[in-house]
Amino acid sequence: MKPLSQTIDIHAHIAGIQNTVTPSGPQALAYIAFTNLGYGTLTAVKFTARGYNAFGDPVLISGSESFRLLIQDLNIAPNQRSKTLQVLLPSGEIRKLLLEEYQVCYADGTILTYPGKEEKQLTLLQFEAAGEEGEALQAIQYTYGKVIRYQPQEHPFGWVCGCGRFNPPEKDRCTFCGNAKEQMLKLAEAETRSQLIENVRQQEALRLQQEEERRQQAEIRKQQAKETAKVRLQKFKKRLPILAAALVLVIGVCFLVGHLAEMASRATFSSLPRMQAELEGTYTCYSESGTAIAQIILSDDTATYRYSSGSERDFDIRAWDYENGIVLTYEELVAKKDGTLVDESGFVYRPGGTMKVSSSSSGSSSGSSGSSGSSYETIYTALSFSNVKVTHNSSYTVCTGTVKNNGKKTYKFVEIKGQFKNYSGTVLDTDWTYAVGSEGLGPGESKTFRMSVPKNASISSCSISIIDYN
Repeated sequence: MKPLSQTIDIHAHIAGIQNTVTPSGPQALAYIAFTNLGYGTLTAVKFTARGYNAFGDPVLISGSESFRLLIQDLNIAPNQRSKTLQVLLPSGEIRKLLLEEYQVCYADGTILTYPGKEEKQLTLLQFEAAGEEGEALQAIQYTYGKVIRYQPQEHPFGWVCGCGRFNPPEKDRCTFCGNAKEQMLKLAEAETRSQLIENVRQQEALRLQQEEERRQQAEIRKQQAKETAKVRLQKFKKRLPILAAALVLVIGVCFLVGHLAEMASRATFSSLPRMQAELEGTYTCYSESGTAIAQIILSDDTATYRYSSGSERDFDIRAWDYENGIVLTYEELVAKKDGTLVDESGFVYRPGGTMKVSSSSSGSSSGSSGSSGSSYETIYTALSFSNVKVTHNSSYTVCTGTVKNNGKKTYKFVEIKGQFKNYSGTVLDTDWTYAVGSEGLGPGESKTFRMSVPKNASISSCSISIIDYN
């Protein structure tokens, strides 16, 4: 590890105080800026100030070398630097100003008094980017965020987070990156770092396996489409000698009529919101004997494919083509005027319906429908997300929340996606993480998760969806 020296004031509530003084007629103006260290939103700051003239002589205010300088009506978020603040000084002779924190006031009404400077010299240990430490650093940043670069430390007067921020001993979470004190301090243990490396390796291996499964499924569908086209071509070739030259004209007419009939049978819509409002819901495909064999559930921007065998997979809805009546997932789903959906293989899905699903764990089946009252458990009915919040620090926009297992099964490697949105609901950025790893989430258990994207002040909310799980 690379040692880095750092001097910190353990009592400071603000840092990086800078100022310049400019004469303005018979008066003097001070332009002041500073950084709020993250204990709350600042609404007022009071400084202990000392003024000096151009020769460096003290300028006395009411017979004293020091005076109080108040700046109020502020709104400075945690870990944000103030804009340059203009203050009128009590004497026009002042050309140099020395400032020291005296009191701060926060938005919740809390007032804290600065007890005086108490500096500590710390030696931070920065993880190397290469070798064994580099692998540990990658695992740590994958789990806790890119801002983590140092080995955390605990002292009698406070603790230093992996991001490098000093925190008072009573703070359970870092005032900069928001990570928990208990989790950060464990990173100083080699055993914890080794376990993180192993967890990330397992997650990466699972991700690659799932990608390969998706690729194989896509290849199977592609091959099925080729076989279907081949069969159709063979049938056409058998008829071609009989029809002879006249068939060319007939084919052209049939193609035109077929295309017009196909378009006439499609449901088209006046707008994208209208299409979503009319098509969202559950559609069921039946065998020739009338048994439900598959379902498609359209909800928001996700299409869930369920099969009677018990398997289930989510796909992003890439487009709502309202003018042609097509919902584009990994395939084209055509909306018909009779309310049905037809997939690329020609299977017809009728609106609503129920489906019995086989259970690999118990050997029994349970009924399933598109309504919220399903009698069988899936990860989508078992897991719930709460306390989803968006915060901003100096480098990142962070989404945190809690996932709880309300079901009866244990779920592992639950991969979730966060869509970071502005006030109008437009998605500005996305991130992925494992809300649950190899340790699993048992019935009744809950766990917090965290995602982050580069800082964007326009982001106000984050919606969570489940991508995959074991």
